[in-house]
Amino acid sequence: MNNKFKGICFGEILFDVILWYKKIDGAPINVVSRMKSLGDEISIISAFGRNSNGRELIECIKNLGINIKTGQE
Repeated sequence: MNNKFKGICFGEILFDVILWYKKIDGAPINVVSRMKSLGDEISIISAFGRNSNGRELIECIKNLGINIKTGQE
């Protein structure tokens, strides 16, 4: 039996920045990264700024192996 889940999450993805520490955060990214770690097929929909932080967030998500499509490509 195949117990893999296919899904899409949407919502805000952001950086938590505390002094010199920057971490990707937001409920949707927490959900999709956990689902991905369980072997599920998961995608994410979110809006991103057209600046260095937006590009960095997109790269972080791609590095996690999460399917992402943006209007910036």
